[in-house]
Amino acid sequence: MTKRLIEKSELKRKIHNALRAWKNVDGIDGDLLSDLLLVRQRRDRELLTTLIPAVALRLAANGVLLEGLELLKDQNEENANILRDRFLNGQKTEQVANKIGFSTDTVNRKQREGLEMLTELVWQMEEDARARRVEQMLEQLPLPTYSRLFGVAEKLAKLAEQLLQMEGVAYITAVEGVGGLGKTALVDAVMREVIPSLRYERIFWVSVPRPMLLGQSSIPPERTFEQIIHSLAQQIWPGQPLSLLPSEQQAQVEMLLKETACLVVVDNLEKPADVAYLLERLPLMTQPSRFLLTSRTNVQMGQTAVYRLLLNELSRQDAEALMRHHARQQGNAMLDEATPEDFDDICKLTGGNPLALKMVVDLLDRLPLEQLLSGFSTSHVEQIDTQVYDRIYQHAWQTLSEEAKLLLQAMPLIAQSGATPDYLRRMTQLDEDALWAAIQELLTRSLIESRGSLRERRYGIHQLTDSFVQRNIIGRGGTVA
Repeated sequence: MTKRLIEKSELKRKIHNALRAWKNVDGIDGDLLSDLLLVRQRRDRELLTTLIPAVALRLAANGVLLEGLELLKDQNEENANILRDRFLNGQKTEQVANKIGFSTDTVNRKQREGLEMLTELVWQMEEDARARRVEQMLEQLPLPTYSRLFGVAEKLAKLAEQLLQMEGVAYITAVEGVGGLGKTALVDAVMREVIPSLRYERIFWVSVPRPMLLGQSSIPPERTFEQIIHSLAQQIWPGQPLSLLPSEQQAQVEMLLKETACLVVVDNLEKPADVAYLLERLPLMTQPSRFLLTSRTNVQMGQTAVYRLLLNELSRQDAEALMRHHARQQGNAMLDEATPEDFDDICKLTGGNPLALKMVVDLLDRLPLEQLLSGFSTSHVEQIDTQVYDRIYQHAWQTLSEEAKLLLQAMPLIAQSGATPDYLRRMTQLDEDALWAAIQELLTRSLIESRGSLRERRYGIHQLTDSFVQRNIIGRGGTVA
């Protein structure tokens, strides 16, 4: 359901004013009907932006009103004609009354009726346009990799409030936290909260590319920034040839973001140097546009105003709720007999990290809990470390089929956006049935993620999984020590 920026009574007043000022530009309210999405879309669609802004808005608003009058004509031709004569043709009430043989009181009454009907029609046109726009924007988001979020309701509300407040707030927002906490999922959820308001005319999502192979030379911050700008340019002008020089692309993107209110997600920032470099340059592209970052490193603000939101591990209660929910989704009944002490042990092991919790649940139908927990330190950890993750991944790897192992080893070679099943089949040389079985096995074990859009499904790998596979599988010839 879209959130309206104008009430119906206010719309009626604005439509009346727009009709009375049909041919006027000088001296009229420059914001006349500009808060209607219909008007802004017509202005852009008919390339009126090259005109003086007041003239462009006037022509676009007139076009919307003409469309409404045509619809009104189908419902009540007499009222539609009265509105046309009174406002478009500039005739006085007495002239219209003499023309159609009615009293002036009757003409005034029918004019009021016509205005009410026209307002209702434009209102419905606006509702339909907003619903279509929201649907289009939601389709631009990656498919969610979660079915439900736990323990983040308060943070989700704070984040949405920050992004919907357009004045007196920081234009850069950062969601921070260690890997596996669900930063991307939280940002995806808040985007779905914010989009229906249509506070932003366009939204973009950029995932920071990771090194394709462990040990690959670190990409300098300048290059990372160029890649982000290039990805933005591709989304802003899809299918169009882009300028070859990064500086030209940056200038073009900067101009668009300064002219149009956009919300840009930059996901998966890892290196402090990348964050610092972005914070130096992104302010040049804000106002009215905003940036929403996810980062595994603390954002040091310096001279740049940043709204920071720290994502923590789940509480004991939320961790149990997540585990039970995930087990039900996977058809795993093992947790039905778990005791409170069992959940305590799992939470101590994982530190309440959502990704680790899910992976432990996925292993319980293959390993007994005691074996899974053996060898782990049960002391509470504030942040789950590499050693704990590696032990969980080792258990997962040892219980995979050979086809699933083959596919998982290939995943670090996949781009950040994921790969199609056809691409994965060519990479692994698995036949179609074996590939789909391997995909489903890795999905149910939380070792790969389903990404892409409604019309194209792609499969990718979480950064922590990527790191484990490269360090402990590829680096050791396909075996785990």
